[in-house]
Amino acid sequence: MATAMAPTAAGYEYEGFLIFIKCLGLCSMAGSSFILRDVYYRMRKVSASTADRSWRRKITLTQSVLFCLSVGDFFAAFFVQFLSTWMVPSDTEVSLARGTQATCTAQGYLGTLFYSLSAGSNASLAVAYSLIVKFGWRDDDKDRHRLSFTLIPIIIAITLSIVPLPGQTYNYNGAFFCDITAYPLGCGWPSSTTECTRGLNARSVLLGVVVIPFSVAFAVIIGAVFLLVHSVLKQEQRMDRYLREGMPVNRNMTNKTARQGFYYILAFGLAWIPWFIYAVLEYNQQLIPESLAVIHLITKALQGAFNSSVYFRPKYKTARDRNPEESRVISLLSVLRISIPPVKCCCGAKSERQPHATIMQRTDEERGKNETKKSTNANVDEENANNLPAKNANNPQERPVEDERKDGSSHEAGTEEAGGQRKKSVRISDAA
Repeated sequence: MATAMAPTAAGYEYEGFLIFIKCLGLCSMAGSSFILRDVYYRMRKVSASTADRSWRRKITLTQSVLFCLSVGDFFAAFFVQFLSTWMVPSDTEVSLARGTQATCTAQGYLGTLFYSLSAGSNASLAVAYSLIVKFGWRDDDKDRHRLSFTLIPIIIAITLSIVPLPGQTYNYNGAFFCDITAYPLGCGWPSSTTECTRGLNARSVLLGVVVIPFSVAFAVIIGAVFLLVHSVLKQEQRMDRYLREGMPVNRNMTNKTARQGFYYILAFGLAWIPWFIYAVLEYNQQLIPESLAVIHLITKALQGAFNSSVYFRPKYKTARDRNPEESRVISLLSVLRISIPPVKCCCGAKSERQPHATIMQRTDEERGKNETKKSTNANVDEENANNLPAKNANNPQERPVEDERKDGSSHEAGTEEAGGQRKKSVRISDAA
């Protein structure tokens, strides 16, 4: 690496910017947690509707890949952005350095492991979606396709993270964490006379572990998304034969798929392209601009948040179309399954203005209203039945029923009279 980070970056003090990166890491962890939580709720929904309780029968192909992707995003943000310099050797001139060389190596290994898992799972998920649409695979066809789509990214991530260990290439990279680089900083560069004590083959390892795998993953994602959009377009074109003359051609599914695929590529590109340029410049031993260093630190920290926004985008649009009168914040909270507790005044009484309920609470209220409406209709039907005259008063088999009806009406009259007296007494007590 050409230069270390400057004492100030983007107007922030060095330690302040470091805390800012930690907060971004927490945002990424939160976004990944919401995806994992949604996958868990889907598993519970499937288990409640099927007799098979095995977890392998509850999770679908895309959900299993999403699980691996979110796990990679969560722990990458935790070990790299959140822990950051806490794992850097304490004798390093960087803020909040509290670790040792062993913790630095562990951070580099875990960061490479989970970032590789995330990138591989992104490519695997794009391929899975395209093949489901192209060849008509079933998403719940678990035993046939799921194992390869989940195991391949895991095996690749473990392999790539182990490769730098023998050459001791996990070292402090001059920013906020330990990565694949030589030590001391700047050793081995053409303009440097410092000899490297660790990571002599860091450049070749950087090329094989970072640059080439990222290029392959990004190419796979772009190709899979284009294949997905092309498959949806072909399906809609085949449906055009059933259109009558003068009817407009419908390409709604193609447009929706293209937009979602674009956002999918955009989320991956925003998180990885600045970091990729940074790695290429470091491999070529060129001067790295400070602005690029700041941008790549920010975008890479938000990878989980980017993936979460793409994942929940269709659900958010559906919630907005279903309830357009709701505020955007309430729609977002309902999609994320975040319930709002009731607001109470300081005196202990509930405020007149009640907060918006979540989707589950609104469903319970609608169910209660339906039950009340059913009971009201049942009472009206019973009252109408009581008011009907007897078909044959001379029929001895129907007279007991009529007598019972009369007894019931007299009982109801007595009940109403007693109820009126109780209501009257209640009004008097309230007035008092």
